[in-house]
Amino acid sequence: MEIILLNGTKDDPHIKGICEELKAMKQNHFVLDNLSHSDVFSVDFKQGQYVSEINCRETKINLSNVKSIWNTSPLRVSISNDLNDDSKPFVKAEWTEGIHSLWYSIKTKWVNHPDSIMSSVNRVNQLENASKLGLLTPRTLVTNSPEKFEAFYNEFDGEIIAKTLHSSEGLPEDKMIFTTKITKKDLERKNELRYAPSMFQEYVKKKTEFRVTIVGNTIRAAEIYSQMSSKTKHDWRQYDDFQRTPYKEATLPSDISKKLLKLMKLMKLEFGAADLIRTPDDEYVFLEINPNGRWWWIQELTGMNIAKDIAHHLSMA
Repeated sequence: MEIILLNGTKDDPHIKGICEELKAMKQNHFVLDNLSHSDVFSVDFKQGQYVSEINCRETKINLSNVKSIWNTSPLRVSISNDLNDDSKPFVKAEWTEGIHSLWYSIKTKWVNHPDSIMSSVNRVNQLENASKLGLLTPRTLVTNSPEKFEAFYNEFDGEIIAKTLHSSEGLPEDKMIFTTKITKKDLERKNELRYAPSMFQEYVKKKTEFRVTIVGNTIRAAEIYSQMSSKTKHDWRQYDDFQRTPYKEATLPSDISKKLLKLMKLMKLEFGAADLIRTPDDEYVFLEINPNGRWWWIQELTGMNIAKDIAHHLSMA
């Protein structure tokens, strides 16, 4: 019997939402949310073919029957407390490589494949690919040089922002690192940059912003009226009051949609969450695309059934 695997946490609203849609579609599915020493898997490679299986929580799955996989987070592994602390790093590393072998043995539709996620997360590479396809992108500098940073600041008369090079999603809410507009006070601390590089971009003026969730060839665009609140002016992720920062379902210009779909194909992604700016001149500027992007709150705020889009895409393998 064919089965759809979902790699994630069972109590995650994203996973729960997709599972509800799969259940309504009568699609057999299983949430693979954690592995431990009480679970068993095997990857048998013989004469160019894989025979793989997994037995998790008393559910045995022949992986040749996997129809498709929803994969937006690393598979969690619980290391046995029976091990001494010195051996735990080695055991964890072996589990990691073992899971990689498991994943590579499954020849099916991935949303998204681990290789595609790894190769697509670099934000500078994303900008390069988007620019090649004709999308507007902001001038960007990645550096740990205080001198380069100061020159960039002066070139744009102080109108620049700073971003993390790696997404801070997954951190506690009080530890999240948001896009920040650079000030003269920040410039005075420029030497601190030597400790770790950062990304700087020209500040792009905004009329509204877009969070675009792409599943296969289906595009769901949420227009974010971030400039209506001072808190979300520079980074809509700092939303505090949805009455002051409305989210509305919207339609992108057809040429922008086509370019985003081409970008997805170029990056070998089946799912992505893209961020764009709509300028006061109604130009669309591409910022980034997240192969692991969150979307549940957008579904709740706009009524767009993204979970159904994903479930349908998984079932069409």
